[in-house]
Amino acid sequence: MTLRKTVGAFIVSALLAAGCSASSKSSNDTVVDSVSTVEWLPCGVIECARIDVPLNPSDVEGATTKVSVYRRVSTRTSAPVLFLLPDRRYGGNARDSVEYAPLHLGSQSRDYTLIAISARGTADSPVVISDVNVLSSLDEMDDVVAVQKALNIKKAAVLGWGTGATTATALVMTYPSRVTAAVLDSPQDPAMSMVRQAERQLESMKLAVETAMRWCASHLSCPSNANVAKALSLFKTNLRLGRLGEGVNFDTIARAATTAIANGDPQSLFVAINKASDGDGAQLLALAGPLPTPDASRAACANVSTSAAGRISSIFAAHAAKKNRHFYMGSEAATYGFCAGLPATQRPIGSVVPNEKAKDVPVFVSIGRGDPVVPPYVPRTMAKRMGWTYKSVYANRHLVIGKDQAITQTAFEFLAESLQD
Repeated sequence: MTLRKTVGAFIVSALLAAGCSASSKSSNDTVVDSVSTVEWLPCGVIECARIDVPLNPSDVEGATTKVSVYRRVSTRTSAPVLFLLPDRRYGGNARDSVEYAPLHLGSQSRDYTLIAISARGTADSPVVISDVNVLSSLDEMDDVVAVQKALNIKKAAVLGWGTGATTATALVMTYPSRVTAAVLDSPQDPAMSMVRQAERQLESMKLAVETAMRWCASHLSCPSNANVAKALSLFKTNLRLGRLGEGVNFDTIARAATTAIANGDPQSLFVAINKASDGDGAQLLALAGPLPTPDASRAACANVSTSAAGRISSIFAAHAAKKNRHFYMGSEAATYGFCAGLPATQRPIGSVVPNEKAKDVPVFVSIGRGDPVVPPYVPRTMAKRMGWTYKSVYANRHLVIGKDQAITQTAFEFLAESLQD
């Protein structure tokens, strides 16, 4: 090899190392991996790693667990770091949020080094069951801080969806000095009573059912368009007479309705109900998903005290027991009913006292106005109280960033402007 080629190869290698390594200093006080020992491995077009985090900060023995972390390094010089915190149930998982970021979030996502954290207790970050429930949003918040420390990142921007947005909210409220800017898509309020949030959620669910009924009545694509009430009445009659398949009942519709409406697809619900009335309940059962179990309820129970869980379960159970001319949504009565038999949480949310400096962090809050999972009242009043930017979307679904192009663009414009200040 000639001297010119050798020098050229060395320069190219150095440039690639600078672009792919996390040892560069980025803008807005974001410092990445100056001496980090985290080993990043290739995972297709992205990188992945497993990082040790404290299992329980109050554990004097210092037990740890591992969380899976995924990264897409920006080709932009001194690109800011943006942490992605996905929802536990809805939307893409941590790996998908990074791998498909340009597709879902647009080309502007390439201006950031994206780092997604798989929440503890999920398939990618399993947790050994202990005598204390350590799956609360505050535990996840500490995982974000632990990952930042492992990567030597002093502060960075964060984008969270649903339960991940709740974690991001707690992070801003508790450690504002670690956040340059935040986008929160449909978060719960860590500083508001969880019982009060549940009461508001029930109101949102009732409205979502009415909206779905009106949608069906006004769209020819809905199989029950001619007479929605009559189609539901037929379902109830067949259920009472034992003509429906095994496992098909109103609880099945409630879970299926949550899945369909939360994903902005009410048509799939009415198609499944019609088929169930005709004796084929397979689609309705598939849409409903598995029955709630104690193990699947751990994360929800980790965010509430045992007494609050009992009150929340009673609120939803009382609603389900009432005579309903349509149908009800959700499985909260069963989910929170399991909490009494699970290890108690030491860190429920609902009573977090925000750091005064949290109001100085640039935060953008958004939600669909017809969200049945998180009541829009909660993030709206939280944003107003904290002095954060709030913008809702005319959408009957849960999660909007990456789903609605306009609000996604607005959110990234907010991030860009905030990080330039």
